Amino acid sequence: MNITKMDEIILAKIVFYMREYQEIHGIKKQCLANCQYLYDIIRMNHPTLNVKVKSVLVTFIEGGTTFYMGGHLVIILDDNIVIEPSHEIFICKNTNYYDNIKCFMENCPHKSDPTTKQVINNFITFIKIADKMNSGILMVADKKFYDDQADYVEKHVHNLLEVIEFNRMILTKKSDNKKTNKIDFAENSLCTSSVKPKNQK
Repeated sequence: MNITKMDEIILAKIVFYMREYQEIHGIKKQCLANCQYLYDIIRMNHPTLNVKVKSVLVTFIEGGTTFYMGGHLVIILDDNIVIEPSHEIFICKNTNYYDNIKCFMENCPHKSDPTTKQVINNFITFIKIADKMNSGILMVADKKFYDDQADYVEKHVHNLLEVIEFNRMILTKKSDNKKTNKIDFAENSLCTSSVKPKNQK
């Protein structure tokens, strides 16, 4: 990705504070507002970055049972890196994302389940929503949640930036050979027909 290390750290913190706000307030079913806010932030600060909102089919494990869902949006960087801004999905175990029906069906544990058709219909509906968001149309179902989460995130990121600037002024120059850990804010890669989910052999 064509962003600086500092920008990567800040972006990781933005996602972290989004999830933190959602966890504190018990927020669920707000992937549209979550993706709209994160998409807006990235496009505003990095207009040349390859970023888009994408409709996905999701499988995850809870209590030993595999669940699957359509009607979910995530942020995609560089066409295959998934950023999950929604806390309720982020905390699920063994999560896999699919952006096409064929690949999903190849790995779906419940092909004959009658709810599978509804899951796919939801996925198709959200493709249209994602297309509108990527074209610049504001798609926010809950404006109050969007604004309140933005206020929370921006307050904490502003405090972080003040600390970073303070440290930059008082710290001596670090040794050139000192290594820093890579901040990996993208927890998953998009599953395609040529890539098996991580929990499959």
